[in-house]
Amino acid sequence: HQVRCIGPRIDLQVASKNRGNGMRFTIIATAVLTSLACQMGWGADGPQSALLEKLKSPTTEERIAAVQALGDMGLRSAAAVPTMIKLLETDDLALRHELVMALGKINTAAEHVVPALGRALADKDPLLQHAAVESLRMYGPDAKSALPQILKLLASSDAFTSVNAARAIVDIDRSNDETLARAIKVLVSGLSSNNMGIAQESVQGLVNLGQPAVQAVRD
Repeated sequence: HQVRCIGPRIDLQVASKNRGNGMRFTIIATAVLTSLACQMGWGADGPQSALLEKLKSPTTEERIAAVQALGDMGLRSAAAVPTMIKLLETDDLALRHELVMALGKINTAAEHVVPALGRALADKDPLLQHAAVESLRMYGPDAKSALPQILKLLASSDAFTSVNAARAIVDIDRSNDETLARAIKVLVSGLSSNNMGIAQESVQGLVNLGQPAVQAVRD
């Protein structure tokens, strides 16, 4: 398969003006690692051992940069998944958040990744919960075993979490009419949110649902 090179997710100039030295280091390191990976034309066997070694770095910044680069490479980072799952045991919340997001992008080994992401759903941090739901949504039907936990988040006091959970239900499993109705109700409610991000997430969830969402919006 052809390598798909994805540039940095963050505008470097803006980030440099608004973030501290640690964040600037992470952003620049991520961009450099991703660029090098693409230029080297890594083979189908997985990422070079250099990035895997970076996951063992004693500094959080280097590990986060490596995780982000691996996530940006998608399936080509499949060999790193076992190490990344193991790293989820860290107490470093920032690193765990990046690991959860990257595992969703790599999108492989669902039998191992989905349970790990399910454990992240139990975390009390809303940002980590949101990242876990988003990554599980990327797995689609393969994440069905995590649905009971995602269902609990529909009642979250954090609107962004509840709307994201509703989107995940739509993309993972629509076979249960009662569950789907609950998800649609959350999405429709999110349309009236003053938070543009929540409203946009709600719109996207209803668009993905298609025809069943039309009547719900009319009602």
